[in-house]
Amino acid sequence: MRSTLFALLAVCCGLALWLSAARTLTLWMDSLHTRQLKSEPVTEVRWDRTSLECNGVHLDTFTTETLLSGLAVVAGPGPRMSLEYQGKKFPCGPAGSAFTFSPDPGDIVTFSSEISHFSWHTPLEMNFMTGSAPSWRRHQYRRLTWTKPSHASLEILWRIGQGYFAEGGWRPEGPIAYVTAGLVSVTIHEAVL
Repeated sequence: MRSTLFALLAVCCGLALWLSAARTLTLWMDSLHTRQLKSEPVTEVRWDRTSLECNGVHLDTFTTETLLSGLAVVAGPGPRMSLEYQGKKFPCGPAGSAFTFSPDPGDIVTFSSEISHFSWHTPLEMNFMTGSAPSWRRHQYRRLTWTKPSHASLEILWRIGQGYFAEGGWRPEGPIAYVTAGLVSVTIHEAVL
């Protein structure tokens, strides 16, 4: 009797621990590896004061806490654009019209879509407005990678929450046209000489 009670208590504690720590554990596993859905080249980037547009997807520069990240596009020298973040500049390429810029010849620029390998159960989540709440959640990512022939590189990562609903599956699904409040990291590496 006592061993059954301890086993039941251990299962309940394990379940409560999993429900409270699953999102954090998934974020940690995502930092190690995610599953890539697609990757496509980028020929032009557009800047709109608080967002970048890559391959038709608008990506705002607010953090996941809805704070300004400090990522900015600056002009110069000459008719060129650079991305600036925390005092570091990454020279992107020649400026076009209306704050658009293109990669320099030889640059490798890709925009990829990725998802978490794991999702977590959300049995206590409720939505009083619609009555429909996701039973599972996972993360979806967008990654802009820009590498120069000099080996200077830029990587910007955005994270979007995705919920699984009994009616309709994973939402938002398919292509996401606008990512809000999801900038996770910006990494700029200087050229290796």
